[in-house]
Amino acid sequence: MSIAKEELCRQIENAFNGVPYPGDNEIAATGWGCNPEVADELTQSLRGLHWKDLLQRENDWFRLHYDALSYLTPEAFHFHIPAFLTKSVTDGADLDLVPIWMVYNLSRPGANDHNLTRFYLARIGKVD
Repeated sequence: MSIAKEELCRQIENAFNGVPYPGDNEIAATGWGCNPEVADELTQSLRGLHWKDLLQRENDWFRLHYDALSYLTPEAFHFHIPAFLTKSVTDGADLDLVPIWMVYNLSRPGANDHNLTRFYLARIGKVD
């Protein structure tokens, strides 16, 4: 890993240092537009883990869960996004849709997508 990548990863870690774990029951969003099976699987996959623990997972896990950020509660999004950011910096070429899906989740929905806009604002409001 180059110095620039190491520095960027350090900055990501510092930026999210102190973000609290959302709690085992506040990982995946439920309700409007949420698939309960996906939410349950994601909750089981992330329950009790710090985002740094995810960095030990193979890139296959990230490729399989490329859309995970879309299913996270605002608190879990804020807590887990550093893992996706860091992996995108270190292994982006091997992550397929993960970096693209991250940009999608950080982009404001269209003006007519009122439900998505509310969810987006709640999520982004957690990120300073």
